[in-house]
Amino acid sequence: MSKHYRIPCLVDHQLVDATTSLTLAELDPQIQATILADYPQATGQDFICNEHLIHYRLAKLDDLMAKDQQANRKLSHRLTQVFKQDDYQVIDVNQQLEQSLTFGQRIADAVARFGGSWPFIILFVTIMLAWMIINVIPIFSHHFDPYPFILLNLFLSMVAAIQAPLIMMSQKRRPITTAYKLKMIFG
Repeated sequence: MSKHYRIPCLVDHQLVDATTSLTLAELDPQIQATILADYPQATGQDFICNEHLIHYRLAKLDDLMAKDQQANRKLSHRLTQVFKQDDYQVIDVNQQLEQSLTFGQRIADAVARFGGSWPFIILFVTIMLAWMIINVIPIFSHHFDPYPFILLNLFLSMVAAIQAPLIMMSQKRRPITTAYKLKMIFG
């Protein structure tokens, strides 16, 4: 059978169960200092009950929150002063970049935009299938590009030869565009 020891609380000297109390040495140093300021005769071996300890802990939280609010007010005031002093100009980076493009760069961007889209893929596959059907099935009396579709291969090679450098020109400007945007954002 276990015994429950009853010990006096530092604050009101009432006997409390030892399991619901802590010694001052077990407490946070800031709470210890606050209790010792109220009870200078206390030692690290004195006990404080949880009921009284909660008041000191709540006071510590109130103090922390007050300090935090004060720091927030100071920061808010400083930011307000900074915003009042500086002139800010809103710049549409995309619009500025668009205005600085040459005719060739605009074409390269348009080709890259269309060449990397689903409508382009669907259109391209449709044209190739129609080309093959027209030249395989005897719908017309004359097949202008019979199987193995040498003319189709020539057109595909020409499209790739023209489209690839245009897309690469468009992609080559990406890092420049990104650097310009970062410069506008961060100064």
